[in-house]
Amino acid sequence: MKQFLTCFLLFLCPSMYAQMATLSGKIIHADTKQPFSDVTILLKDLKMITTSDAAGNYQFGGVPMGTHELQYSADDAIDEKIQIEVNKSNVSLDIVELKAVTAGGSANSIDQSGASVEDASTEDESANTSAGQNVSSVLNASRDAFLSASTFGWGQYFYRMRGYENDNNTLYLNGVPLNDLEEGGVFYNSWSGLNDVFRGRTVTLGLAPGECLFGGLGLNTSLDASASNQRKGTKLTYTATNRSYRNRIMLTHSSGLQKNGWAYSFSFSRRWANEGPVKGTFYDAWGYYGAIEKRFKKQGISFMVVGAPIKRGKSGPATAEVFDLAGSHYYNPYWGYQNGRKRNSSVGNTFQPIGILTHDWKIDDKTSLVTAVSVTSGERSTTGLDWYNAPDPRPDYYRYLPSYQQDPTIRQQVYDILKNDITKRQINWDGLYNANYGSFETIQDANGIAGNNVSGKRSIYILEERVTSTKKITANTTFNSAINKHIDISAGIGYEKQKNHYF
Repeated sequence: MKQFLTCFLLFLCPSMYAQMATLSGKIIHADTKQPFSDVTILLKDLKMITTSDAAGNYQFGGVPMGTHELQYSADDAIDEKIQIEVNKSNVSLDIVELKAVTAGGSANSIDQSGASVEDASTEDESANTSAGQNVSSVLNASRDAFLSASTFGWGQYFYRMRGYENDNNTLYLNGVPLNDLEEGGVFYNSWSGLNDVFRGRTVTLGLAPGECLFGGLGLNTSLDASASNQRKGTKLTYTATNRSYRNRIMLTHSSGLQKNGWAYSFSFSRRWANEGPVKGTFYDAWGYYGAIEKRFKKQGISFMVVGAPIKRGKSGPATAEVFDLAGSHYYNPYWGYQNGRKRNSSVGNTFQPIGILTHDWKIDDKTSLVTAVSVTSGERSTTGLDWYNAPDPRPDYYRYLPSYQQDPTIRQQVYDILKNDITKRQINWDGLYNANYGSFETIQDANGIAGNNVSGKRSIYILEERVTSTKKITANTTFNSAINKHIDISAGIGYEKQKNHYF
């Protein structure tokens, strides 16, 4: 069990933050005059990024006094740049109208996530760790050249910006932190496959107070997946790709904020592949999201649940010698034929659903309070071969390769066999079962081992499953107030408790 309790209070002294301000505005379509959602707004010189919500509104906090450049970008609109002058603590900008790329073009933003998103697979044993997942950067990519390059494919977990470790990159969802307390990173597989509802984001670099976070040293992302923030309408998409999964289907429906103050949204997706680009791999992932929200005059309460059951067959590392024998760099030692079908020995399973209850209160024009509570519970696991007092079952074990053979004649014979017979380069499942059947050691009932009620032959080969079961409770409250044009106050208190069980 791991328990983390943090209470922190940050008062921004006048001498340090006398120049800070809050910046807000709204974006609409030039043709329809309707709110323009999912527009990326960049404060270029400050490297601060946010997106417009379903009503077209956006906001920046902690903006220094002075002249800045704002850049507005959307997939199907012409980019706009404006110069702004920040000379007071609260700046409300004029409405910005974005024009479509072509006359008469669609006024709705285009989903270009396509086949490049949610590739939640990896090719190594660390795939279930927060540092070993490969998920698209659709949630945090921006028009900034450096961020676009370094965060592509959630690249901050492979390329360390500024040399910081992964636990210095923070992610908040509807007001609660999602970083794992033990490893520091984020398990994106817990809610992947649902990019239609995870578009509202604010991204900053470095330590800075925000609406619901104080930020880490690295990249800080805050996602708003509340029901009222979703674009109204129904969307059904199908995508074909050559990534880890071959097909993806997604259905999303959102009511938008209704006149009675209620909003709801749900999304379902499935990504699958009978076999990926690497032989023996497969992919079967589901995703679901549901949210409901009630807005009052100055307050709102929302509840969201999200989960993603994922099962996938992995590929393993190999040496250049084995690649040469297989005639391909896509050789995978984790599979073999059983009853004429490919069976993978390394299968990853992930299912850790999250429930989040959030309350936000706009106390006045200058003061806000956001409180959120979340519960996460589920398992991550990986299967693998294990053996006792028996030959190594891995087909690419170095003692089985030609390079290990001292006799040139035997070396050539081994080379010819492995080169010409694919079954010799893969796991011999039938051989493992037969070895267990022919085991000489037996187990007797009540042989002194507590809980043993089995008799028969002892298995010398097993397919084990290494499981991590996690339960996590999180609570977070953030208070922000602009006292005057010289003083801003940000304060917060957070509580996180996580218990892991390994077996």
